[in-house]
Amino acid sequence: MCRQDAVDVIAKASKDGLRVFGKVLPRHLVIDESVYRNPDWTRAAAHVRSPPFRTSEHREATLWRGLQSGQLHTTATDYCVFCASQKAMGREDSIRIRNGCGSVEDRMEVL
Repeated sequence: MCRQDAVDVIAKASKDGLRVFGKVLPRHLVIDESVYRNPDWTRAAAHVRSPPFRTSEHREATLWRGLQSGQLHTTATDYCVFCASQKAMGREDSIRIRNGCGSVEDRMEVL
């Protein structure tokens, strides 16, 4: 299920009277999947995370809309940062890139 579908599921569950809670990660509000195409492998690998960054259209139409409408209730961080040498373990096999990005220090500035 993509994140767009998740926001729709949260909205439907809430409409149906269920108690649901949705959050968005601050970096997803300002970064899109273009970071993965950066010609600098180190820079691109630094953004490998779950959920992955999506298109700018998804960011605008779904995440921002979800916050503004109240379908997403808060922002949060799943802070999990790895140094460049740890990310580099996946240089030859992208499956081995450590999954996580820093964000706790930027959360208030982004919002």
